[in-house]
Amino acid sequence: MRAYHIAGVLLCGGASRRFGQPKAFYPYKNKPMFMYTYESLQAETEKTMVITRSEFISRFQSLNIGEVFEDRPAFSGKGPLAGLYTAMQEIPASWYMILPCDMPGITPAFVRYLKDQVLREQQNQCLIPSVKGYKQPAAAVYHRSCLPHIELLLKQEQLKMTALFERVNTCLVYPEQAGFPSKMFCNINTKADLSEMAHLYDSDKKV
Repeated sequence: MRAYHIAGVLLCGGASRRFGQPKAFYPYKNKPMFMYTYESLQAETEKTMVITRSEFISRFQSLNIGEVFEDRPAFSGKGPLAGLYTAMQEIPASWYMILPCDMPGITPAFVRYLKDQVLREQQNQCLIPSVKGYKQPAAAVYHRSCLPHIELLLKQEQLKMTALFERVNTCLVYPEQAGFPSKMFCNINTKADLSEMAHLYDSDKKV
């Protein structure tokens, strides 16, 4: 199997409890919400895959979007860290760029920005965007050398992505300094969040 330099990983494993229905497939501006981040990854990475729940596998496959995987059974349902672990087990690559399905403001230009950071990287294993002082570990890049650390954390039930940063060389990057607006990182957890995001973008148009 070919080894890629940068693989794109779309994480769609959440239960969408607050949203009330599977938000990955919820129509937003005439296409499923997940398509925004998926298409951004697809445009800028060599290989793009989706990591999702077992009940959504066939639904994603019916859309002919390429590789779709379920979390490895040992760590099924254990969040983004498990999704990243599964991606590293399924597709060989040096780097894995992950994005969530519920951040439709992300653009190919932002993915290209992260890719450019990777191409300059020589010593760090995680490149994590920091936006308004908050880390964005679910919209970041991880080197394959993180795999044994991820596996150990999952076995220890330490499921927060931030736990990984304490074990490997981590670098923060600052997309706002490169001109990317903070609203790009709005995470959609409820339908009200979608309305708020639309308001943010409409406000800019009126300026």
